[in-house]
Amino acid sequence: MKKTSRFQHGTLNELNITPLLDLAFVLLVIFIITTRKQAHPEMAVVVNGSDEADYQNMIDVLDLLQTLEITRVVLATDSIPSP
Repeated sequence: MKKTSRFQHGTLNELNITPLLDLAFVLLVIFIITTRKQAHPEMAVVVNGSDEADYQNMIDVLDLLQTLEITRVVLATDSIPSP
């Protein structure tokens, strides 16, 4: 006879870690900026987004930079090769 628990959760078998990675990315950006902002007040930040990145994540990073009063921001893009 197989014993089963009343507390089985079928949804825990597939844990979506995408929001956790987004949070880790934002926290990493905050850490990098705050540790480097005091040493170089005129520092420039390069934001390089990938094709898989959500627009909301890019907006969150840009909002964070604006909150930290960092005005020198560069958005890195890949050039499209000509045919």
